[in-house]
Amino acid sequence: MANTILSPNMDMPVPIVGVDFGPDWAQNLNACLSIIDGHNHSLGTGVQITPNGLNINSDLTIQSNNLTFVRTVRFAPQLAALSGPSDVGCIYEVGVDLYYNDGNGNQIRITQGGSVAGASGTITGLPSGTASASYSSGTFIFQSATNVPATMDIGSLIVRNETAGANGVTISPVNSLGASYNLILPTLPSSQKIMTLDSAGNITAPYTVDGSTIVITSNVIGVAAGGIGNTQLAANAVQVGNIATSVFGLSLNATTVTYSSAGTYTFVAPATCTRIIVEACGGGGGGGSTGSGAGQGGNSLFNGIIVGRGGSEGIYTNGASGGVGTTASNNTDSYFGGNGDYPNSNPGEDSLSFIGGAGGFNGVGGSPGGGGGASDYGDGGNGGFGGGINAGGQAGQGPGAGGGGAQVAANNIYAGGGAGAKKWTRIFNVIGGNSYTVIVGAGGAGGLSGGYAAGGAGADGQVIIYY
Repeated sequence: MANTILSPNMDMPVPIVGVDFGPDWAQNLNACLSIIDGHNHSLGTGVQITPNGLNINSDLTIQSNNLTFVRTVRFAPQLAALSGPSDVGCIYEVGVDLYYNDGNGNQIRITQGGSVAGASGTITGLPSGTASASYSSGTFIFQSATNVPATMDIGSLIVRNETAGANGVTISPVNSLGASYNLILPTLPSSQKIMTLDSAGNITAPYTVDGSTIVITSNVIGVAAGGIGNTQLAANAVQVGNIATSVFGLSLNATTVTYSSAGTYTFVAPATCTRIIVEACGGGGGGGSTGSGAGQGGNSLFNGIIVGRGGSEGIYTNGASGGVGTTASNNTDSYFGGNGDYPNSNPGEDSLSFIGGAGGFNGVGGSPGGGGGASDYGDGGNGGFGGGINAGGQAGQGPGAGGGGAQVAANNIYAGGGAGAKKWTRIFNVIGGNSYTVIVGAGGAGGLSGGYAAGGAGADGQVIIYY
């Protein structure tokens, strides 16, 4: 019969009481003590220790071995991130979030707000899918999904130059905005344009500064010199009440000097005067008659320059070119009013420099003698009219007005009236204190009567100077 029993956990030869005697008992007991002395609670060397048998009261090392088959690791929440000298290369919990201290002691937050915190320079884990915010090469990048730009809903935006301490420009909506709206930027134009904004929020740049009608000078948009002319201004578009108190550098309340009788005069420019406006007409043409001598009105001049041409005389030669209001006669001779255009006029002169007198016999302004042409300052003289008798024409009734043509009943002649002179306006630069010659054109003489009735004389011209 055996005198020992093997223990179940460590296979120790335990002596059987009453069976094992003497020295054998002692030897078996010593063998058991040797096994106990070398046991490590591994399988077959003792009962394995349960958590209830442990009281860990200091750091526990695993000797650089792996911790395997761990279901979970549960941390004791800390009040703040760990920062002790030995707190490196460790993972732990602060409050409800997970932290990791790297080998340099940097405290890296791993979770935040129930989600994984973004990597350095990024914000990830946003509520919408793969939405993210990141910072790269000096630029913040916001995306609603991978590679899809995000819409930003923010308050005022301050824009600065990318330098330290740079001042900023704050971009803000208007106060008390009644409703939201969009602003849509334009495409980049190929040249300088003027931008506009429509009611839908579209900013466009359709208008060109062409440099001819609109110019930019010293960063100011303006109208080019000569950019507004007859094409831009409709007839009667500018009313007197809307004209500035100064035009061409001259006050509209300017002092005026008027010369209204034929002759030569001297105008002395005031000391401070540098520019004047000259408004003038020549003398009216004389009315025609049977005899010769109906005269053309004289030209008016300023400083040797024609500022108003005289009206042409009434004519009675068959076939002559007629002026405005000419008429044919049912008699043997036809007579015509003074021409409405100046003979051999200079290039660029108004083709209607004169208002033609009426032709003889039922001519406008008097019949049978032709009426004188009106001027811008007065009516032409009436043509002679006396039934079956000879009747002279009336003189012009205002500066530059033409004289009326005569009626010579004895010869069945009804002479044309003289042409009226039109008003011209010119601007002159002058030097204060200097003298300038002014000539007022004389009215043309009426046609000689040839022993019957004479044509009416044209009225003298007129020169008005504004300064």
